[in-house]
This record gives sequence, structure tokens and C-alpha cells, in this order.
Amino acid sequence: MSSRIPAPPAVRPGGASPQPAPLRPYRDIARRRRRPGMIGLAVALTVLGALLAGYLAQTAGRKVPVLALTRPVAYGAQIQQADLAEVRIAADPTVARISARERASVIGQYAAMPLAQGALLIPGSITGQPLPKPGNQLVGVALTRSQMPGGDLEPGRSVLLVATPGPGASSPDSSPATTPATVVRVNPPDQNGVTVVDVEVSAGQGPALAARVATGRIALVVQPPPTPQTVPQLSVSPPTQVQPPASQSPAAQSPDRQSSSQQPTGSQPAAASAGQQPPREG
Repeated sequence: MSSRIPAPPAVRPGGASPQPAPLRPYRDIARRRRRPGMIGLAVALTVLGALLAGYLAQTAGRKVPVLALTRPVAYGAQIQQADLAEVRIAADPTVARISARERASVIGQYAAMPLAQGALLIPGSITGQPLPKPGNQLVGVALTRSQMPGGDLEPGRSVLLVATPGPGASSPDSSPATTPATVVRVNPPDQNGVTVVDVEVSAGQGPALAARVATGRIALVVQPPPTPQTVPQLSVSPPTQVQPPASQSPAAQSPDRQSSSQQPTGSQPAAASAGQQPPREG
């Protein structure tokens, strides 16, 4: 088995060895691959990232003044100047709060829920209406799960508080006594499942309702929402045209024409209108 030995490179006359082909410069290749659009996009992304980082840094360090409570405020109590304090929190649009600039408008309003000390004041925690309204009374009604509907009961809903018979008593033949009321607040149920619903009734019905609630013989019925009043649509029919009778002559239809036909002409005397012929002239 014979092995081939590669021949040595040919030597040019004069003893000079062959030179390899010259390589292209790297700068020419880079210049050919460079794209101005990609460079502009990279610069724009860099600037946008810098602006976003600056905004986040500024937002994280910026704080806004809001109102907080310096002491507990009972449900329905009026907000006083001493109840409010100004605190600064990080600016966050997702956090509900009342700006400290609205302090003057908050003073004099009423607590729509029990307000704890140190809590931030939010728009839903205060109301401009006194609770109860002038001339009404506020009564707390303790109800079990079987004494009220199972759905959500919202403040402002009209309800009926119905007197129920005692244990073992038969249902009454007549309609039971009812008390109309408006829900003001629904408190969370306690460990026994009893929910206290604060309702607003007229001043003359408050004591009787409180006595009924003490016996436990009461139930809550939710009234349907009021139906919107609709304006009745009046149907307007086109005016009817009165046609004259067929037996009536055209002269009778126009009084002006009839009067003009009865007037005597200048050559006929007035007797011609009575049906007499005028005398002939000799």
C-alpha cells in the first residue's frame, strides 16, 4: 500500500514564494452592514427608557396631602375641625382619598360609617345628609337569616318591617301590621348570624318599632324600586273636512254670491225683486 506525499509548492523563478490573496478590511464589511434605521430605533429606545426611569423616580418620591382622622367618629356624628389632620402619602391614583384642600367642605358633614382613629378619609365615608333626617328616627333592627332576604341589602332601599306572629300561633286572617322604612346601614353579621340593619322611620313610628324589635317577632320585606314615570303619548288625528250636502246649491254655499244676485239692477225697480213685472212705457 503506497502513500502519497503532497508535492511542495511550486517555486517561482527567482526563488520567491507565492503570497496569499489580500483580505478585505473589516471596516468595509462593517460599513456595508450598518443600517441607519436600526441605529435610530436604538437611540429612541434609550431615550424612552431614560424618561420612564426619571418619571418613576419622581413619582415614587412625590407625596400629596390628604385628610386623616385624629380620633374615632361615631356613625352619624358630625365632622368637627378637631377630627381632621393633614398627612402626606405617596401619590397613587388607585388609592381613594380626600385631598387636604377640601378640609373646609368636609367640616360639618356626617359620618356615613364608624370612622376609626388614624384612618384616611375617603369619599364614601361621609355624607351631607344628617342621619337621621330632621323629623325622622333611626332604629336598629336585629334580624336573623330567616327574617330577611338573602341578597345584598343596600343603603337607601325602601323596605317594609312586618309584624310576625309568635311561636306556635296561627297566621292572622287580616293583613299584618307593617312599618315603612329606609335602609341607612347594614352592619356585618355577628358570630351567631344576626345582622343589625339601621333603618330610618318617621318620628311617630320609632318607639313602636323598637318595641316590636325587642320581641323578635319581625321580618324585613324589600320593596320594589319605584317605576319611572312615563309621559303618555297623545295621538293627534288630522282634521276632518266637512263636505256640504249634495242638495245644497252653489249659491247657498256662498252667501256673498246669493246677496249679490238678489240686489236689483239699475234699470229695474224694487218691485222686480218681489216677482212683479215693471209696466211698459207707452
